[in-house]
Amino acid sequence: MIYLGIKGFVIDLDGTLYRGDSPITGASEFMNWLQKKQRPFVLATNCPSRTPEQIVEKLDRLGIKTRTNQILTSGISAARYLYSHGFRRVFLVGESAAQQALEQHGIIVTQQRPQCVLVAWDRSFSYSTLNCTLRFLMEGLPLFCTNSDATIPDGDTYVAHTGAICASVETASGKKAICLGKPHSEMAKSAIQMLGVAAQEICVIGDSMDIDIRFARQNNMKSVLSLTGRPQNLLTNHPDRTVRTLDELIDKI
Repeated sequence: MIYLGIKGFVIDLDGTLYRGDSPITGASEFMNWLQKKQRPFVLATNCPSRTPEQIVEKLDRLGIKTRTNQILTSGISAARYLYSHGFRRVFLVGESAAQQALEQHGIIVTQQRPQCVLVAWDRSFSYSTLNCTLRFLMEGLPLFCTNSDATIPDGDTYVAHTGAICASVETASGKKAICLGKPHSEMAKSAIQMLGVAAQEICVIGDSMDIDIRFARQNNMKSVLSLTGRPQNLLTNHPDRTVRTLDELIDKI
């Protein structure tokens, strides 16, 4: 056993269970073992571009069975935060899944008298969208973003992600966005609530030192780094354990 007292898991998706549309070796075996042993888990992704239903469908194609109530996206985390802080009208830079997450939490997505700006992943982001966003921020609206990832795995390569879009907004406006995804505490609060256990009883499993392992350390959780993503600097953030593939954890955690 790596630790005693672990009662729940927060597991990353992109780069940990799959890359783009390709499964990662050992991921389905580990996830099937977790479910056979009835170990509670939340699948937490900083990617706000898919709904829980779409993620469940994708995982099913990759041989991993899960339920929508086990899925936590940065879009859902952002929606929960904004609603709990009194925001009911939001200007969104993002796609339909992020919009759905906001609307399901009672928030109107609008360009008419918004109370704040939320930047998510938007593959149709344009100069026109940037200027519209800038106009609202110059009027004094606060700026939030779903996640700070500059890139995301896509097959054998990487593509620009929310952090790259938000950086352009920050540069134009001079404002710093409040990030609501991993590694920040708002995502941790949502995961803890979903699992129903204390932070110190949770183990985070992911492929990014800067996002997943930092997320664990900042929020008092244990961590396992999976070397299935991009090359890592193992001198930072210090995971509790490192594995080449997730099936190495079967019967050992």
